[in-house]
Amino acid sequence: KGGSILTLEKEEFESLNSFANVLYPGRDASYLMNNAQALMPPGTTSIEAIEGIQNAARLYDAGIMNLTSIAPDPQKVDAVSDILVEIGGPENTLSKQVAAVYPIFAKSRKFEKYDLPGVISDLSGADYLGTAKAAAISKRYSSAEKAVKLATWLRQNRLELGTAGITRRLQEVSVGLFSRNGTVDQLSSFFTANPENLQDGTTGDSINKIYTDYLKNQGGNAAGLIGETRVLEFNLAVQIARAADENGRLSNQDFENALKTLGTGGLLANLESDIGALDTTIALYTDTRDSLKQKAIIANKEKGQLTKSDLIELTAYETVKVGRARIKERNASSAMAADAVVLPTLQDIEQSPNIFGDYTADYDVPEGSRFIYKRDDRSYFLVSPDNTVSQIEKGNLPAPRGSGGNGTGSNNNAVLDEQSFNEKTAILKERSENAARQQPVVNTARIPASEFAGIPSKPAPGGAMTFEGKPGTYRRVKVGGQFFYEK
Repeated sequence: KGGSILTLEKEEFESLNSFANVLYPGRDASYLMNNAQALMPPGTTSIEAIEGIQNAARLYDAGIMNLTSIAPDPQKVDAVSDILVEIGGPENTLSKQVAAVYPIFAKSRKFEKYDLPGVISDLSGADYLGTAKAAAISKRYSSAEKAVKLATWLRQNRLELGTAGITRRLQEVSVGLFSRNGTVDQLSSFFTANPENLQDGTTGDSINKIYTDYLKNQGGNAAGLIGETRVLEFNLAVQIARAADENGRLSNQDFENALKTLGTGGLLANLESDIGALDTTIALYTDTRDSLKQKAIIANKEKGQLTKSDLIELTAYETVKVGRARIKERNASSAMAADAVVLPTLQDIEQSPNIFGDYTADYDVPEGSRFIYKRDDRSYFLVSPDNTVSQIEKGNLPAPRGSGGNGTGSNNNAVLDEQSFNEKTAILKERSENAARQQPVVNTARIPASEFAGIPSKPAPGGAMTFEGKPGTYRRVKVGGQFFYEK
């Protein structure tokens, strides 16, 4: 439009015109953009305000107001989530997403009363949220923040664990973060001293017993001083347990679960090689901390500190949270889909004899079918007479010919090993090994990082890592703000 500093596509201009009429009835896109900063959180630059209004218009058109309805439209939820992913960028940045939603609520009639003299100045964060709720949010946020802070510090300084004074050094940089007392009894007493911070049934004795049993299961001794690294482990488990509780309180069950998260071998027992559980802890509780941050800010505001902007921002966040939850669900679904077995095609089998071996002559399979063994991951497939390919589970393999079996049946002894494969395909052995070296088969299945919590890991070449009891190597990746391990 004439005089505008922006060049817009027709569709975008129409979207801004429509959005302008929602916020300022009878006004157009030019008026909207001239008032952009007034619709954004304090401190927003003019450039940021223009981008924020454009994103807000897109989200409004996509149906973001439908997200918090009783029965949201799945298509609108997906459309809004797609835009939030784009706005959040590779790191799925929450603040950018909230800033884009903020203008939608900036002119809401819901907040008009807070423009009246004395209304908001007489209100504290606890008044607005409710005293009990505000206290619970503050406790849980504080615990999540401490868990992230402690886990991050431990990861960065893991090579020094076990050396003298590391607990004291952490105490110096994080005053009040944890107890430095060195016996299980002292630690348990320190964290259970205030009954208001405990769930029913949780006492110093119960926490003491849980950690003592945990040490015994690892062959450790809970008598006397337990060592600085165990002190750190105990403190981290307490913060994780509190962050897991809706009211930020410590419970026996959450403490026990936190210790499981840290690993059956003890998270801090071998941190030089075992950092997988720490990475998972950091990722999980960064999400928890970020999800509580805006409410925690409000919860801790006294009378005279709360602003209308705080309340608008909280409403924007609660709306964004629905979209982010949907993003998380889709990422999890994608990871599960990636985890699923990808069936080879008939063409794959026939054109890759160095990978697929045909053992039809050696096993009892239905007439006209073929029994195929895939070397790289030792999986088994049946090709039916109509050329349909299906996978056969290892516990339901066909019986070797002459064994009395007919067709597929439970026969774990029929598992083909690599040596058997090479004997039956000797002519292709050299070609197979060369192909494996030059073009290794890569399985890029993404598995949520939470599934690796507590599993000991070791570094592998190329920045990858291996996990105890899990075949192959894994690389940690972040997709849509979620952490995964890619095999």
